[in-house]
Amino acid sequence: MPQRFQRPAKPSPYSFRLEIDGSICARFQDAAGLDVPHGAPRRTIILRRGVTTGPTLWTWRSQGNVPPKDGSLVMLDASGAERGRWRFQGGRVSKWVGPGFNAKGGDVVMDLVELTCERIEEA
Repeated sequence: MPQRFQRPAKPSPYSFRLEIDGSICARFQDAAGLDVPHGAPRRTIILRRGVTTGPTLWTWRSQGNVPPKDGSLVMLDASGAERGRWRFQGGRVSKWVGPGFNAKGGDVVMDLVELTCERIEEA
């Protein structure tokens, strides 16, 4: 039987995922602030063009970032496989800029999110 042509899966435009409390809470197209010395104190991770994957990030931000959270930022390749991971401790959302809500699934769209962290380490 001839094999049917299968179109490859469309790569996700979101190259980074943000994990807090062990779950994925957002995906972003761009990230900066990750080129820090090992265990450098008090750094800011800048995330651009993102979408939430649930209420975790929005709820935490709306409650004043209390308590500070630990989490990870994961870099993905075009197939969605993990290619890098940075862990942060004592993170707080210090800036949030967004155009509003996306009608699809109630996701919150963000133009920019800055996380100020006590410590960032490449994992």
